[in-house]
Amino acid sequence: MQFYRQSDYLASRGMVAISASYRVEKRHGTTPIESVMDAKSAIRHLRSNAAVLGINPDMIAAGGGSAGGHIAAASATVSGFNDPNDDLRVSAVPNALVLFNPVYDNGPEGYGHERVKQHWQAISPLHNIHANMPPTMVFFGEEDKLVPVATAKLFQAKMQDLGIRSELSLFAKQGHAFFNDARFNETVFQMDEFLTSLGYLSGKPEILATAVKPNFVFIAIDDMNDWVGYMGGHPQAITPNLDALADDGVAFMNAHSVAPGCSPSRNALLYGIEPYNSGLYAFYDHDIHKQLHEEYVSLPRFLKENGYKTYGAGKIHHGPKDDEREWHGYFEKES
Repeated sequence: MQFYRQSDYLASRGMVAISASYRVEKRHGTTPIESVMDAKSAIRHLRSNAAVLGINPDMIAAGGGSAGGHIAAASATVSGFNDPNDDLRVSAVPNALVLFNPVYDNGPEGYGHERVKQHWQAISPLHNIHANMPPTMVFFGEEDKLVPVATAKLFQAKMQDLGIRSELSLFAKQGHAFFNDARFNETVFQMDEFLTSLGYLSGKPEILATAVKPNFVFIAIDDMNDWVGYMGGHPQAITPNLDALADDGVAFMNAHSVAPGCSPSRNALLYGIEPYNSGLYAFYDHDIHKQLHEEYVSLPRFLKENGYKTYGAGKIHHGPKDDEREWHGYFEKES
């Protein structure tokens, strides 16, 4: 989800943009090895199905940020850690890399060494650079507390020593994951220029449509029925404002509720999970929600992690307000 906006932008420029998931310890109980396997499997899948997907198998760019940047880089550098079900005759090496604050040094002084110390030399992208590496673009915040800038410069130097194109764009006063917030526009434009220079894109974008994040308000109303005007109306129900919203937007005339109660319904809207799967099918349960928010990402948290300021007000029974990570602020007054 971290790169949906970048994917939307690339799709608007004519690329087939795919945001792939990979296994992680928190959700799947796996190690970084499985994450690398998944990245390599994803590229092999795309290359094997290029004709069906309508893509050029020799023009596959891989990208990612932080740990995702690690496995994208690993797909181009690391020879081992292949899924046993993969067809190893299909190359897992992408044709270009676009990396955002990648964690690509797993050495003794690098990030995450404790998790991979038994095989760090085999899984660390920085220590497996080779002469057949693809051209690479790297974005880095100079105040990154997880990966030193010196690591990014060393990676670039090693690439250039082998005659491989390696571009490094440093951003002053920016930390980890800055590319989804304050400097989103700049990083996307530079990514566009890099991919255009490789022939992946053509022409120049007139506007960066998806870089301008829209503001929006989500309104939930209790005890509704089909008496409102745009759904047929009722002689005693006059709803001109709701009717106007329906006229200007989209009205779903065949919608269904996931639960016959307000709290589980609102929670389902904010998490995208049916109450019987989340355990919140009865009245709101604080203990269950504490477990829920560790595994799933709510809409407020997703927006917050993608650079939005998120505030809630009014309805206090839905779940996410109880975790301070979900909102920048919450007003508990019932409306």
